[in-house]
Amino acid sequence: MLLYRPRQFINAWDKSPGEDMIPPEVFLSNQSWWAPILASLFTTINATLKIPPNWKQSIVIPIHKKGDPQDPHNYRPISLLDISYKIYSRFLLEKLIEWAEETKLFHPEQAGFRKGHSTSGQCLVLLTLIDKYLNRFNCKLHAAFVDLTSAFDSIPRDRLWQKLSYTNIDKRLLLLLMEIHNDISARVKFGPLGALSDSFPLNKGVKQGCLLAPFLFNFYINDIVTTMKALNQSAPSLQQLKIPILLYADDMVLLSLTKLGLNNTLRGLMTYCDTNSLKINFAKTKILTFGTKTRKSLWNFEGHSIEYCSTFKYLGITFQHGLSWSAHLNTTILAARRTIKALEKFYYAKGGQLVPPIRKAFISKVLPMLLYGVEIWGWNLKTLQRLEILQNSFARKILGLPKGSVVAQLRTELGLPSIVARAHIRIISFYCKLINAPGSLLARQAFLTCSQSNKWSKAMVTITARYSLPDLDSLSSWDKHKIRAWILTRDEAMDRAQSTSARLSMWLPKVKVVRSLANYLIDLTEPNLRRAFTMARFHSIPTAFLQEIYSKTPITQRLCPCTMNEVEDFIHFFFYCPFYEPIRSKLLLLIPSTITSKEDCLKSLLVDANPQISRGVAIFIVQALKLRATLTG
Repeated sequence: MLLYRPRQFINAWDKSPGEDMIPPEVFLSNQSWWAPILASLFTTINATLKIPPNWKQSIVIPIHKKGDPQDPHNYRPISLLDISYKIYSRFLLEKLIEWAEETKLFHPEQAGFRKGHSTSGQCLVLLTLIDKYLNRFNCKLHAAFVDLTSAFDSIPRDRLWQKLSYTNIDKRLLLLLMEIHNDISARVKFGPLGALSDSFPLNKGVKQGCLLAPFLFNFYINDIVTTMKALNQSAPSLQQLKIPILLYADDMVLLSLTKLGLNNTLRGLMTYCDTNSLKINFAKTKILTFGTKTRKSLWNFEGHSIEYCSTFKYLGITFQHGLSWSAHLNTTILAARRTIKALEKFYYAKGGQLVPPIRKAFISKVLPMLLYGVEIWGWNLKTLQRLEILQNSFARKILGLPKGSVVAQLRTELGLPSIVARAHIRIISFYCKLINAPGSLLARQAFLTCSQSNKWSKAMVTITARYSLPDLDSLSSWDKHKIRAWILTRDEAMDRAQSTSARLSMWLPKVKVVRSLANYLIDLTEPNLRRAFTMARFHSIPTAFLQEIYSKTPITQRLCPCTMNEVEDFIHFFFYCPFYEPIRSKLLLLIPSTITSKEDCLKSLLVDANPQISRGVAIFIVQALKLRATLTG
């Protein structure tokens, strides 16, 4: 192997170490030193077909999912392997992928863990088939979402090697795969101190935690597509291709236009599973008839009961019998609210009320939850606006502002694009990618079918027009970075226009025009000072001007309780009110002597260009509000 190959693979790892306890940082910190050593090791392995003994050992960490912690079935095992082995297995995986692509090994119905494929693409295929037969042909589509029991762990290896030997795979590569899986074992890490159990053998299944496992599993069940096509004559079609089954690794959905066809396909699947030592989990397998709302009932099949349902979560997206997305949206919002509530609780209890960490947590934890699969279900603007409400509410609470605050200004202050813009970036990027995808990709065939729909075309025109984008064909030459930059620029311009025209919070547009996390939200770590400065920038200091705005009191009657009989606007509050005369001298020292107009003086105080000025203004506001409360009783 050439030296640059190990170096390239080393750079890709940032995972936990395995049995040898050598963390990836050891390899990453000195790649030039490790590369020739690993190259020599890998070359020796390729020549001798012998694997280091410690590569055959894995550490299993059981992660509790839900339910009774005493039930082993409620745990998901995570297997940790040596980083050096992972680097080598990536090299082998590239060889396998290269061979598979050259020989067109996999059926297009299998999208799991394949380059150019995605869960969104597979969901688009399913959505297109449902839409085609429900809305165009006005007929039903029967689907069985099949769950296999411990699929990756059930494969008999001798059967896997036999199937591989029938292909034209390089024999040395096959022997290496066999050696990797020969005499492998595992130990379980448990308890607070990380104690390890005795080693136990793993005699069947692909190697868990290994990069090669998904490829080998996909290959093992690859022939199921041919079997299903021979059995199901009433399968739906996409661009003249019959599709009786969709696969994403072991996530499987059987499709038929008739109940009889689905029954035959299920029977064929049972036979296939018996032959290949796989087992259907009938308790988790569900049947959904698109086009008909079915009461919860059971389909009796070969002595087993399969539950009918009206919704099913497929690859993370909840499909409904009538193609509504309300169930998916409701579950997404509920899960996001729980996460936001947990973040807010931590923010106020243990997080020191620091804005940058909570903002980062929202972006990394909540946004992926809200936007998952939005390319499939997020075409309706009203749907996306329901998600926008969550972000707006979160922003208000973190900044400590009232409900009447202008949402565009909240986003500007926190440097958060709108949810709508984020969703549209994903949608446009996804479909531009499909335009340039190979013709054999099922998701591209689904896209071509969708693009002929007036409903789809109208929705795409609406999105592109919102951001003054060219048509989709012209966009196909844009990469995702250009699409993102364009949409965010237009989204920021829309927020700026909304901020400027707002009746409230008129000061922020005068001091901030760029959407980014405000400096004071980083610099002012004391919550009371930060909130005081936020109130000033958002014109929400509790003065008579603000308090009486909601009662529609004329401006001329919103008087300060001091003796001057003047409107208690910001100019009066900061520069003239006699209540605050004892503390105003320090505030005035913060203003450059060259500035004379009071409005420009206020801008210089609120612009947040100098952390010392921002701090001084915040201190003045805190002290002023205390004085106001004391003097007005």
